[in-house]
Amino acid sequence: MLEKIEKNLWDIWFLIPFSIWLWFNTLNSTFYCAGYGDDFFRNLLFWTVIVLSLREIFMLKKVSIPQLLGALIVLEMIILLLMNNRMNIAVLLYIIYCMRNTDYKKVLWVTFVVAGIALLYTVLSSETGRIEDYVAVQSGNRVRHYLGFLYALYAPTIFLNISAIWIYLRQRKITWMELSAIIAGSVVLYLATKSRFAVLMNLLLVGLAFLLKTYDGFEKKWIYRILSFSFIACTLFSFYVTIKYNDQYTVWAKLNTLLNNRLYYGQESLHLYGIDPFPQAIHFVGGGLSASGAKSSAPYFYVDNFYIHYTQMYGTLFFSLLGFCITARLWINEKRKDLWLSALLSFFCIHGIVDDLLWPVYYNAFFMSATYLMNGQDIHHKLLQRVVRILVFATTVCMVYFILYSLIHGVSLFQ
Repeated sequence: MLEKIEKNLWDIWFLIPFSIWLWFNTLNSTFYCAGYGDDFFRNLLFWTVIVLSLREIFMLKKVSIPQLLGALIVLEMIILLLMNNRMNIAVLLYIIYCMRNTDYKKVLWVTFVVAGIALLYTVLSSETGRIEDYVAVQSGNRVRHYLGFLYALYAPTIFLNISAIWIYLRQRKITWMELSAIIAGSVVLYLATKSRFAVLMNLLLVGLAFLLKTYDGFEKKWIYRILSFSFIACTLFSFYVTIKYNDQYTVWAKLNTLLNNRLYYGQESLHLYGIDPFPQAIHFVGGGLSASGAKSSAPYFYVDNFYIHYTQMYGTLFFSLLGFCITARLWINEKRKDLWLSALLSFFCIHGIVDDLLWPVYYNAFFMSATYLMNGQDIHHKLLQRVVRILVFATTVCMVYFILYSLIHGVSLFQ
């Protein structure tokens, strides 16, 4: 009983700062962000890191080799991000690292509630005039409402994420009424935002849930193995199709048109920036708005493919570590018989082929499940336990130091 209470208290210690951070980070993609300013978000990141670091210190008892390796991987990824001054993503990775001792389903519940309320709050605020509902009129009289967000795709993508979370939490208990509500919600958002790929992905998500709910034959070893290579396969497919694209051929031209010029911009970006082991200072220009509601005056040049976008921006070393973590998570799911998690992780891997919005937790809460690989069997040899504990502590201190230095001074330690 006491152990359960203690575990719940540790979970609460993580979930409270996590929910506060998630709330304001979700609102940071809306017109509400103009009311906070950079200093507010820098302080938010600072105190989130401090509170979670204190939790790490008090929880540091017995540690394992997987925890040490996980800490080293996250440290290396954070260093690579800070080399390019990617502070928000660095803090996100540290938060995910700190999440490894918290019940994943509790994290998903909190994400579902916070992101869902933030979505509803923003949409209602835009409808009642508290914040702007920016309207873009594109070619072919395509009218897109941003619904209080800085881009039309943000609201449907958050809805896709909370729909996936609900499906995972409910699994076979999910009712046809609930699946119908997801379809209805995605259609309503489509009518407002005209985000075709988002509504298509929601329909595919409901189809996936339907298959897993009604058919028992997917618990096969070979299915787990196929799903385990989702991230790798989607990465290779993305680069192959983008490199092979040739608009001189009708089939390629039609496919590029269907994908809204995604192949063209991806190939142009590869020609212009190439790929590098380390992060590059790349500034893509998309259709999103600034906090003041202004569009960039620079020509549109944006890579929507997650794999090309972030391989170029963060480097092949960082992206390889990310791919390793997610692939390892998919392999572990076979031993834990968690078909639903494997299926949803693979779903978001496929989603990344046409959309780069997979990083923030409010867009995708499933990549962070890879953090649970860092927990393993405790080491019982006292000397080795002390050595590993010191190394994990030192690695975590390095993470915190690099992040806090960048937050305090407003620049990367490595620039």
